[in-house]
Amino acid sequence: MIWLLLACQTSEGPAPGPEVFSPPTAHIGHDWLFSPQRINRIDIEIPDNSWAILAAQRRFSYPRDKAMATATLDGEDAGWVGVRLRGGLGSFEQIDGKPKLELDFNAFTGERFHGLESISLNNRSGYCTGMQENLVYAAYDQAGLVTSRTGHAQVFVNGQDYGLYVVVETQDDRWLRRNFNDPSGNYYDGKYHLSEFWVHWVDFDAGKDNWFDLEEGQDVDFDDIGAVSQAIQESQDSMSPALWSLVDWPQLLALMRVEMWTGNADSYGHGRNNYRVYFEPGRPMVMAPWDTDAGLVDVSEDTDGGSGDMALRSDPENALAQVCLADPDCLAMWVQAGEQVDADLSDGSLLTLAEGYQELLEEGIVGDPRRACSQNAWATQTERLLAYLESRTGER
Repeated sequence: MIWLLLACQTSEGPAPGPEVFSPPTAHIGHDWLFSPQRINRIDIEIPDNSWAILAAQRRFSYPRDKAMATATLDGEDAGWVGVRLRGGLGSFEQIDGKPKLELDFNAFTGERFHGLESISLNNRSGYCTGMQENLVYAAYDQAGLVTSRTGHAQVFVNGQDYGLYVVVETQDDRWLRRNFNDPSGNYYDGKYHLSEFWVHWVDFDAGKDNWFDLEEGQDVDFDDIGAVSQAIQESQDSMSPALWSLVDWPQLLALMRVEMWTGNADSYGHGRNNYRVYFEPGRPMVMAPWDTDAGLVDVSEDTDGGSGDMALRSDPENALAQVCLADPDCLAMWVQAGEQVDADLSDGSLLTLAEGYQELLEEGIVGDPRRACSQNAWATQTERLLAYLESRTGER
């Protein structure tokens, strides 16, 4: 029976690529998983019955089912884990392709892996460089904003080489403890909802507060979200005192300025998607980014030459931004936030990080057996990305 349980799906896949993972390292804490100098090896073994569960998942299947598997990270056995397919309209792939994955370490055992509840493995859908997500998360961090750490891994599923993945730190209770003095508040996910194949964007607006998903904290019937929505309704010609006090405006405006600097259109500022909000007890609401794979993409990359410009030039159009930009005092803060973010991100650190990623990832990206991009596309996009970062270096 044990042998039958552990028997794994072994369907033939693409020919394996080169082994590009880094030599094993000491596992002290979990910084090694999110290092910009390493490619960790992750092995996932999925039994037949679990494979069938994952194979049945579709793009519009919500919520996604978790299946039992075993995992080994950089040679260390993590035991039984939960595996879930991630991704939505633009990034979902099935299990026999190159899917986005979540590894939930305590789904079935209640145990954590070096303190981590789970990690996300992103498939680099929509871009070829292998580093854009990492750089966008790094930009938020460099601007002093709460965000996730990232790394890279070469992933093997049932012995098949699934190629390079971006490893993203999950924003959970441990993440809250790392970033906030009081982690006992309510943490919500603001991403689009699908209803009968229609997309509904999630924003602060009366009557839509329950569209947010509570990730951590206590169920308060969305009263904290509702208070922000109500304050927006009360802010007609100028920002209401309540709205000034309920939102950490310097933090929010800096976040939306980073979105513009990195061209991250699939975000709160320009897409009302892929963001999280936290209500720390006794403090105003703050926002954090999530799923940054739309950032640092040259919108003209499919045309000859390309513009090399990856920034967003139009102001954000979400509910909070509309109120802010109509208020003279908040508008002045918006301008100041743009100047500060330019200063924070233009010191050359992101360019240096990108050049390090280029050297680290080239062999694995080009040799990825499940890649969607040619070597020429990788080279072209990487060149444009480096050129953009160089053009912003020293800018004030």
